[in-house]
Amino acid sequence: MKRSFWETVSELPYKIGRAYDGDSPHPDPRAQSVPSTAHVEECRDAVCLDLNESVTVVAADDFRRQLLPELQPEIDVDAVLQQLNDDGTIQSGRWALFPSDPEDTMTPPPNPKPVHEDEVFKKFAELARAVENACLHVSKIPVTERLCEFKCNPSRVPMCLSRHNTSRPDSYAILSSAKAVNDPTEKAQWVEVAVPGEFKKSDSPDARWDNRRKILWSMYHILRDDVRRRFVFGYTIENRMMRWWYCSRTEVFVSTPLDFIQDHRSVVEFLLCVAFAEEHQLGWDPTIKRLPPTPIYPLPRYEITVRDTLRDEVVERTYRTKDLIWNYGADAFRGRGTRVWSVVEVDADGNEGTDLYILKDSWADVDREREGHINQLIHSRVAKQGEELAPEVYDRFFMQVHAFGDVYIGSRVDRTDSFKVDRSGEELPSRGTLTVLVRTDDEGNPQDVKLPRRGVPIVTRSIRPQEPVLRYSHKVHHRTVFKDAGNDLLEVDTLVDVYCRIEEVLLGLDVLHSANWVHRDISYGNILVVRGEAKITDLEYAKETSDLGAHHGVRTGTPYFMSEEVRASRYNYIPDEPQEPPFTKTSVADRLQRTQRDRAATLSHVQTAQQETGPGTVPKSAPNEAADPTLPPPDTARPNCVIFRHNPLHDYESVLWLSLFVLLVSEYENSELNEKGERKYDAQTFQGFIDAQRALAWRLFCERDRVLVTTTTKYLAGQT
Repeated sequence: MKRSFWETVSELPYKIGRAYDGDSPHPDPRAQSVPSTAHVEECRDAVCLDLNESVTVVAADDFRRQLLPELQPEIDVDAVLQQLNDDGTIQSGRWALFPSDPEDTMTPPPNPKPVHEDEVFKKFAELARAVENACLHVSKIPVTERLCEFKCNPSRVPMCLSRHNTSRPDSYAILSSAKAVNDPTEKAQWVEVAVPGEFKKSDSPDARWDNRRKILWSMYHILRDDVRRRFVFGYTIENRMMRWWYCSRTEVFVSTPLDFIQDHRSVVEFLLCVAFAEEHQLGWDPTIKRLPPTPIYPLPRYEITVRDTLRDEVVERTYRTKDLIWNYGADAFRGRGTRVWSVVEVDADGNEGTDLYILKDSWADVDREREGHINQLIHSRVAKQGEELAPEVYDRFFMQVHAFGDVYIGSRVDRTDSFKVDRSGEELPSRGTLTVLVRTDDEGNPQDVKLPRRGVPIVTRSIRPQEPVLRYSHKVHHRTVFKDAGNDLLEVDTLVDVYCRIEEVLLGLDVLHSANWVHRDISYGNILVVRGEAKITDLEYAKETSDLGAHHGVRTGTPYFMSEEVRASRYNYIPDEPQEPPFTKTSVADRLQRTQRDRAATLSHVQTAQQETGPGTVPKSAPNEAADPTLPPPDTARPNCVIFRHNPLHDYESVLWLSLFVLLVSEYENSELNEKGERKYDAQTFQGFIDAQRALAWRLFCERDRVLVTTTTKYLAGQT
């Protein structure tokens, strides 16, 4: 069986760089590029490294007030606590189910032995049920209002919808409607898990270190696996110390510790606000409905509501997914979380239309123009150029918008800074940071110890970053529907066809640049082939060349295809007098006509030659989501220095890297024949070519010295 480049790469040692390596001021997302064959421990490490090994700590009171779901108004916590005292759930100032601290729990005499933590914390589910029953007894809430139930089942792996995951959370709050709640033979599903939890009997540094990594992985996995999740809560307990966790597409928080054994009010409030919450308060999206599988569609399908603001009147439209085109953007812990489907519109009776559309669901920076509006602005600018057939030329190279709008949860726009309390971009008061990868001592200081991980660089205290928490701009949930449905560049059959499509991308960039806009994220995932012709997509991060607005503190672009100046966030060559690149209004139409004439001659000539096989096996797991690494701060010491901004040359350089990527990760068959009808290359020679190809691909796209590689004649000569 033929094997793709990425499958080969996944067998090599997993190599990831540090967030701050001196000459690199920005980390690339690691969780997105973890090979599918990687051990779960390596996956957890990658998630922690994406957080720069630090999570912001907020006071438990602030966490409860601004993040946790609001308690139902019928719930009287004082009355619930009194009932728990009356029924014996609380005795002598502590939970009766935990008469001793977890780390001190022993089997009964005459041969007392330490009890395994699974047995100790089984009582947590019993405690949660006792608290819920007490609430039902003193409140007017019907039992049908209970959304979740807490379960402790650390020996079973929940089922996944789309991604492999072998981790087993110690505990979780799961939807009461899940089959696994009442049938122990049924396996829970990750999409039914509301709040994951982790337990440890000990509160040693190793116990804390392990719990933190596991809870972050569970929360991350829920965000990437469940299309409907907007944010996730979690909880950890080490002996008596309990913490609450929270993550969204922008923020990750952990609360200050509270005493799980004796801080009864805090524990009761947490259990009740989860158990009797509404789905949207725990992160589920009410505007997406999951459809049950059918024999024709065994994979998950969804009905998605789009609040269309394209026209003067706001209209709610419903679309039903057909095929998943792209969900790799959801693999980053924080960022846009982009998913793309082919969809059809459905009417109020559920009848499907015949037209096929593309629906993109993502999280955009709150102060950026929405992609649909950017599309309109560029279209208008191209039309004003006065070029003949300008609108038709634009529609030829770019997707036409059918509908777009922000997502609303009730009457409120779905933003990462207003899931519960409208913070309007303000940060929660910080109580410092919590280390989530490097082991710490009792005071929370990093220890200089080697971590038991496979292939991951050793992290020690001596190289801890000085500014550990990476800040991300707040985001708004947004959806765009496009009229054109097609395939991505991966599904083009031959290299000749691929490079014809890439040439069309260059023509499309001419149109964009002539309107004084730059794309800023050219990559193979942002090129769609519609009826045999390439169209440029993902204009979310496109920007006018005259826009001098402040950047968001993050670098825009896809790591594999980013220009070297953008990677470094500085210019390598600056002219004495910066000039706009010359673009003529008629060049695009002329080049398009010339390209179409030349292509016919090229293809007729190629038909007699051996066709390449590829890049149909270009890995879908290759990074293609705009990265969110931190930019270096402006150089205030040199007020006359040029502020770095994208320009058209950076788009063109991305096309160069894309062209090399396609060439080097495609698969080739040893089928070329010589004049005698024999294979031109023996198996050993051909394998040498393939090995050299893969080695060069690794150097260009997995290492940091690709410019050195491409400019070193000796190295290139050694690859031929």
